[in-house]
Amino acid sequence: MSPTAPLYRRWEIGAFIPGDPMAPERSTEFVRAHGMKWLAMAEFARAIPQLDLERLRHPRALSPSELVKDNTARTVARAPDPLEPAGPGLYMKRYKFRDLKHRIRHLIVPSKPVKEWRVCRALQRAGIPTCDVLAIAVRRRRLLPREGFLASREIEGAVPLRQFLSEGLAEAEARNPGFRRELIEELADVTARLVNSGFYHYDYHAENLPVRPSAPAGRRVFVTDLHSIRRRRVRRRHLRRMLAMLATSTAAAGATQLDRARFLRVFLRRWADGPGFSPEAAKRWTAWIRATAHSLRQRQMRSRTRRCLLESSLFTSEKAGGFLIHRRRDFPTEAALAVTRLHAEAVAGHTAPVEVFRKGRRTEVSVCPCEAVPPRTLHQPDYGGPPGPGRA
Repeated sequence: MSPTAPLYRRWEIGAFIPGDPMAPERSTEFVRAHGMKWLAMAEFARAIPQLDLERLRHPRALSPSELVKDNTARTVARAPDPLEPAGPGLYMKRYKFRDLKHRIRHLIVPSKPVKEWRVCRALQRAGIPTCDVLAIAVRRRRLLPREGFLASREIEGAVPLRQFLSEGLAEAEARNPGFRRELIEELADVTARLVNSGFYHYDYHAENLPVRPSAPAGRRVFVTDLHSIRRRRVRRRHLRRMLAMLATSTAAAGATQLDRARFLRVFLRRWADGPGFSPEAAKRWTAWIRATAHSLRQRQMRSRTRRCLLESSLFTSEKAGGFLIHRRRDFPTEAALAVTRLHAEAVAGHTAPVEVFRKGRRTEVSVCPCEAVPPRTLHQPDYGGPPGPGRA
């Protein structure tokens, strides 16, 4: 690649110039297929023309077993490996550059497929177990990116840590009484190796840590969600965030206080820049993690609510009745306006079949009858209020 090449090309391919510290050690090839130039592992290059990208562009045609995720940023689906249909499958990602702002941004900033490729290679060189990114490509028009693709190898036999803790840990302990201790120590070791190697994972929770229960001890835990990893010095505030996210997500799946104490003890001993383990250090870090977790929960509720309303394909926005309404697509505008009127009448003191739970200076909360309320889904936060259909 010439040093005078356009800036966007140097960002996209620049990591692979010989001598670059981020250059991959395994053999790679450039392949022209599907109207794009792909960067691929040599052993996977001949599979690229056989990939079915059109199915990724129409996620509604995918079966539930194939579709993993579909939102405004990316579509993720499972697919068989064209070269080994009976072997481990592939995870195919299609990245969406939603608007002109995002497209212009990626003239300077590396695109998500390139970021994941670089991070995967860096993790592998550091000896940190992760998924294997096999190929990437970005389609451009007039220099601006339009869509990106990434193919990675499935981690055969792995399930998310959250699912394993709630569904599979008891069975694994029945076969091996020391399994829980081995898993905690390996999770602490992987976390320490991430931090010691200069990787900051800003979405470090139990869904992004697959576990392969059938593997031998020390080879069970993997790190995924590579676009959420940054190469940087991991400061203590970053580390507190990582540990708080992990503690919160595993506690929701059944991890105990004793499990967290054992994890922290092993981590402090293996963290290269840390104070080492002592009862005082463990007590201090436990308090910091608890405080950070509380702050994260508050921020997460605000950000997830906003993201659902403004970005999720499950929601839409429109103006009606003097309001800007953010609503689920299966909840009619007329129903939203009707419950708003009922709420206003109840708060004003008029007779209405409405239960007013809070009537304060800044906030009013009520439960109104409404037959149009759709059933609760996993996309909706559970505020702990009265249940589902027929009430809003």
